[in-house]
This record gives sequence, C-alpha cells and structure tokens, in this order.
Amino acid sequence: MWTAYVNRGAALQELKRFDAALDSYDRALKLRPDFADGHYNLGNTLRDLCRFSEALHHYDRAVALCH
Repeated sequence: MWTAYVNRGAALQELKRFDAALDSYDRALKLRPDFADGHYNLGNTLRDLCRFSEALHHYDRAVALCH
C-alpha cells in the first residue's frame, strides 16, 4: 500500500501539484518510515516549494537510512 502512495506522490510532483504530492509522501512514510526513497522524494518536493530546511531534513534522513 505504501508504494502506491509513493508512486502517486511522484506523479503529482511531475504535475506540479506539490501540496497533494506532500500528502501522498506523508501517508507513505507513516506506513513505512524507514523507506529512504520516500524521504528523498519528499525532500525533492519540499525543495520545489523552496522549503529548504525541511528538504534537507528529509535528505539527511534518507542518507541515514542507507547506512
């Protein structure tokens, strides 16, 4: 189920529907908080919204989960 939210978020991000993409990534990460790619994708969406400190937090989380 969490992968559907990640895929939905990616599609919404491509459509520039960033708020909806954030919601999808948040739902995915509630179901699977240890999913590094979810944090990375969420970081990208936050970056696109110029929410850089929040984006950096999720990039750091993705890196930590990969080690």
